[in-house]
Amino acid sequence: MLLSIEGVVNYLDKNRKVVDELQKAFTNAGKNVLVLSEYVNKPSSFPCAMIRNISNSSYRLTMDNSLKAHHSMMTFQIDYFSNKTLGGKFETKELAQIGDEAMTSMKFFLDSFVTITNEDRTISRTTARYNAIVEEAKTIDGNTVHQIYR
Repeated sequence: MLLSIEGVVNYLDKNRKVVDELQKAFTNAGKNVLVLSEYVNKPSSFPCAMIRNISNSSYRLTMDNSLKAHHSMMTFQIDYFSNKTLGGKFETKELAQIGDEAMTSMKFFLDSFVTITNEDRTISRTTARYNAIVEEAKTIDGNTVHQIYR
């Protein structure tokens, strides 16, 4: 599967595409979820999914002799929040299931999945981390694409 992303090697465009796909997955599932792409101490509304690119590094195995990177290893962290008094953990895991389907459809693989004790104990939080190796941009039929490998 080719993930079409506008911009040749634009880091922000790659991130935006992943955030947009996550938002679309929640909308398609009939969930009204606040999706944030940057860290906040406490979401302004619930439920909430906070997705951040926490690592974007050169994939050394495909660097050429001039040390030009042809692939990068991207890691996204998604924090799911609920403020439900009863069933908050269940709600975060339900959101994580939707998020997992969106991320795996883009060929990201799940690296870790944990329930975290939040600083504010009235908020439930589940965290998932995803990785993928992303190829440098190529133009195919006039579209800029990045191949994503598992």
